[in-house]
Amino acid sequence: MIDLILFTLATELMVRMVYGSQVLEELLQGNRVVGPGPFVIWNVLPAIAVIFCWSLVGATPGKKILRLKVLCKKRLAFPTSAQSVMRYLSYYLWFLPLGIGFLGHIVVGFLIVLGVSNKDRQLVHDRIAGTIVVRLAKKNTQREKPKL
Repeated sequence: MIDLILFTLATELMVRMVYGSQVLEELLQGNRVVGPGPFVIWNVLPAIAVIFCWSLVGATPGKKILRLKVLCKKRLAFPTSAQSVMRYLSYYLWFLPLGIGFLGHIVVGFLIVLGVSNKDRQLVHDRIAGTIVVRLAKKNTQREKPKL
């Protein structure tokens, strides 16, 4: 959710800087926007940013705030670019059941049970990509008191 908010703010700012606010007004009125620019800014750039973050740092800004890291399950290192792409694309499995009513709830429930039921608590996108999410230990911020 943190990443969604950050990337939405960043992409909206970029679209407004490049195209002005009329693009959003056109979309709200049901008109098509000419050219691939807004699609690239809203969809492709965030995907590249997320894949880049997972591959090079092991976390997006939201995961960093929550002290989480994405790691390759076998190597216990940052995921490869291919694993990051697969993990990102696998997220779209969660959107497949949308719009099909009660059956959609059953499918999402099944996907969650698959994740909760395995010993590593991996959800489907992590299983497909061969990644795990780990919580980092808290840093010890308390200093020892000097002994008198």
